[in-house]
Amino acid sequence: LEKVSWYITKLSLSYGAFRENPSKENFNRLKARIYEVKERLGVDGTTVLELAEKLMRARDIRNITKLICDLNMAYKLLIKELILKATFGEEKQDNQ
Repeated sequence: LEKVSWYITKLSLSYGAFRENPSKENFNRLKARIYEVKERLGVDGTTVLELAEKLMRARDIRNITKLICDLNMAYKLLIKELILKATFGEEKQDNQ
């Protein structure tokens, strides 16, 4: 639990910085944290990265709004998987 809590904190700081300022630098920090979690905990966050990259390129406000919603949902699911991993030792748990 301690290890997963630490990685959730690191991810949240990087994610928050990216959401506040979706720059290439903040994207690279988020990417590093996502890869770190994948390598060390076995939880894949590539959907978050794909959506973050699309958000950096988006120009239409309607598209940006939808991407932000999708990105928030993907991030929430990533955190959920980390919590499930800490709780049950599994990456995914159906219907939870």
